[in-house]
Amino acid sequence: MASKGASTDQFICEAQSYVAYSEALLRRDADGVRLDRDREVVLRRLLHAGPVGIRALLDASVETRREDVRHLAAEALAKLGASASGLVDLALEAATHPHPTGRVLAVRALGTLVNERATRRHALQRALTDVHPEVREWAAHALTELRDRAALAALRAALTTERAGRVASAIRAAIERLEG
Repeated sequence: MASKGASTDQFICEAQSYVAYSEALLRRDADGVRLDRDREVVLRRLLHAGPVGIRALLDASVETRREDVRHLAAEALAKLGASASGLVDLALEAATHPHPTGRVLAVRALGTLVNERATRRHALQRALTDVHPEVREWAAHALTELRDRAALAALRAALTTERAGRVASAIRAAIERLEG
């Protein structure tokens, strides 16, 4: 468990280690079993770090250009957000992370969680108005996965103002899936 004196820099370093281990696992190094175990240790430390761990993992994930590593980071974020307090922290990051990729990762993680549907829906609906199109697109996808018809009004409203073609397509698809 993280000690009370643990610094933000320590958690950022651990998040970067998590990303590095994920990259190594995807390369299938010969020592993959040890890397997998080490990756779990790093993830456990980040789980106990609360909001600092979420921010650190998002920041480290923004630095990698590999989509497969970002996918693993989204899975880790979903584990971090599985608690009620972690969910609120994750929702806050989805709205406020300074980098669009960080907001995308937080939105993707919110879409995979199974608890607190209303909190997730609210955060994802806010993400439909993000300035970055990729965040809005992933919010539409995540709302589809949430399968909550209460999101239809927000999706319809977003569609009326959406100018980016890919995002509008994602919103239309979400509406169709939720209505059907």
